Amino acid sequence: MKSLSFSSTPRQTETGYHIVYPSLPTSHFSPGAHASIPVSLRIVDRPLEPTDLYIRLAIVRKTYVRESSSMSLANAIEDEWGLGTGVSLAAMGYPEEVIVEPWCKEEEEIVSRWGWVPYSSRPGADPTQKAEVVINDIALPLIGSDGMGWDHGYSTSLDLEPTSTPTLTHGECSWFSPSFRNRPPVQKEYGKHVHVSSRFFLSVEVGFASPQLSETLSALGDESPDLELPQPNTFTRPTSPRTSAYSNASISNPFHIPSSRSRTSAETRPGSLPFPGKLRELFIPITIGSVAEPGLNCFTQQRTEAETESRRREREQREERGEDVRREEGEGPEGAWLCAPPTYGEAVKATPAYE
Repeated sequence: MKSLSFSSTPRQTETGYHIVYPSLPTSHFSPGAHASIPVSLRIVDRPLEPTDLYIRLAIVRKTYVRESSSMSLANAIEDEWGLGTGVSLAAMGYPEEVIVEPWCKEEEEIVSRWGWVPYSSRPGADPTQKAEVVINDIALPLIGSDGMGWDHGYSTSLDLEPTSTPTLTHGECSWFSPSFRNRPPVQKEYGKHVHVSSRFFLSVEVGFASPQLSETLSALGDESPDLELPQPNTFTRPTSPRTSAYSNASISNPFHIPSSRSRTSAETRPGSLPFPGKLRELFIPITIGSVAEPGLNCFTQQRTEAETESRRREREQREERGEDVRREEGEGPEGAWLCAPPTYGEAVKATPAYE
C-alpha cells in the first residue's frame, strides 16, 4: 500500500495498491522427462501513477539441519520461539516455512525465468482506476537446464525424531541389520542425532517500478552483454543460476541480492544497479518427487518391555508356522529399507524402482 498526495494539502491523500494472486494446478509435481510447473498470476492494482511490473519465478531448494539427542521437533520449536507448552506457531497464523526457518542452512536456486510488463502496454489503463493483468501458465521445467533430468533429490519433511538404541531382539533391529552383522549396536553412536531434510519452494518475486525500468534493464544489458533481456510482456528462457563472463554479476537474476545461505553468493556479486522501485517475494511450498520417502516409523515407535517380549514370542510362533513376517509394524510402512534410495535417474531405469 502507498499514499500519494495530489495537492499541497497533506490531508488530501489517496491510497494505491497492488494485489498479486498466484495460482498453481497442484502443489505436488513429478520430475518426469517433460514435467513442468505452470504458474499463473493475476495482478489487481490501482497504482495512482504508471507502474511497470517486474516478475520473476524460481524453484528454490532449501536444506534444513537439526541436531538433537532427545528433543522432539515440536519441543525444539517451542524452545526456539519461546512458546509455552502446547502453544503452536501455526495457531498464531505463521506458515510452516516460517516456523522451521531457524534450521535452514542452505538455499539453492534450481531454475528461474523473468519478464516485465510496462504500464504503457496496458492500452487505456487509468492508474487511478482498478485494473488487472493476467498471465497464464508461465512454465518452469523440472528437467534441469541441461535437459538431462532431475537430479536434486526429493521433497522431505523435517519430522524424524530422536532414536533410541535398537535392541538385538529378533525382528526389532532388521532395519539396521547390515550394520549389525559384525557387532551389536553401540550406545554412544545413538547419543546425538542430525536430522536433515530438503524442501522445495516456488519463489514468486514481483517488482513495482517506475517507468524507468526499461532504462535500468538497458543499462544492465550494457554492463553484462550476455544477459538475456526479454521483450515487453515476455519471459526469458528457463535457466539455472549463471554469472556474466563480463561483470561476474548474476544474469539469471538481474537484481540479485546474495544470501548468506546461497551456494553461489560467494561467486556472484549483485548487479551494480538497484531495482527502481519495490520488490516483494513470496515462497510457496511445493513437493517434487513421484516416489514417497520412507516413513521410518521404526525410529519413533516406543514399546514397553512387556510389549516387546509379547511381540517377540508372537513373531517366533508365526515364523515356526512358516508365515511371512518381514513386513511387521516397526519396519516402516513400506517394509525394511536397507539402503538409501537412489537418484531419480537411476530409479527409473529398472522396475520396480527400488526395494
